[in-house]
Amino acid sequence: MLQNMRQDTKKNKKRDQPLTIQTEYGTITITRNMDYCSFCGKLYGQCDERLGLVRNHRATRGFIQLVTYMAQLIPGFDNAADALKTLRHIEVSGTQMQVISEEVGQVIFEQQQKAAEEAYAKPERAAPAALEKDKLDVVLYIMADGSAINTRLQDENGSSWREVKLGLTFLDKDMIHRKNGKGIITRKEYVAYLGSVFVN
Repeated sequence: MLQNMRQDTKKNKKRDQPLTIQTEYGTITITRNMDYCSFCGKLYGQCDERLGLVRNHRATRGFIQLVTYMAQLIPGFDNAADALKTLRHIEVSGTQMQVISEEVGQVIFEQQQKAAEEAYAKPERAAPAALEKDKLDVVLYIMADGSAINTRLQDENGSSWREVKLGLTFLDKDMIHRKNGKGIITRKEYVAYLGSVFVN
């Protein structure tokens, strides 16, 4: 029985397994012990969570953040990859930058969409100060604009240009007027949306 337990332990654990990961400081190789999950049939590193590894990309969260920042800062994923190589000596393909940044963007979009739906359903929780009885004379300004961007996705007409809708909201109490008549908004909220203006 003891021998069977030792065999099961060896089967369910692997020691000193090498793993090459991408970090915000470059590519490194580490060794860590791994445990076998009997439910999914896969091996998991014992210290992956402490290292902050994003399993799908074998990369740290710092690397994911750096790639996403560069991808949204510089037009073109290949250009962003070249800039990352020049500035940080980190090699990553434009395709990988696109995949990572789009995954992060989708997560952020879903979070913002959920927050917007909750705020719309219960505005008394989202903006309690604006709804207080003694502040009913506060004016809420809502402004909208749009900007066309060239994407890699073509619509039914073959065009890859899409419009990003931008919303700006602020209260009159958060605006300071200068002597020359111009105003400075001290507190404002932006929301951007890439999609149709029509709601199903």
